[in-house]
Amino acid sequence: MPVPAAAAGGPPLRRPAWMDQPPRSDTDLDRLGARAAGDWAATATDADHAELLVSRPILPADLDRRLLRTASNLGGVWLTETERRTLRYAFWTAVVDLTPGQHSPEP
Repeated sequence: MPVPAAAAGGPPLRRPAWMDQPPRSDTDLDRLGARAAGDWAATATDADHAELLVSRPILPADLDRRLLRTASNLGGVWLTETERRTLRYAFWTAVVDLTPGQHSPEP
């Protein structure tokens, strides 16, 4: 197993720059999640809606990956786990609001 550079007498380990970025506001994440849901819904069929809602609260991996990548690319920073959950919740809330006869998810 490799020994970290600092332990082997090398240069000290540094925190990745993204860890020092200020957190995003919940409002930004809510807007982004809602916009992503609207974009998804614009091309989704009724069958797509039904299939997605069956998987709730888990997003399909490809959709989750696109959502997280878009958020990270817009801000240039990685999201914390709390921010990821906020973004996913906002996405689900918007999807449900765009689907007749559904109720918003519980926080």
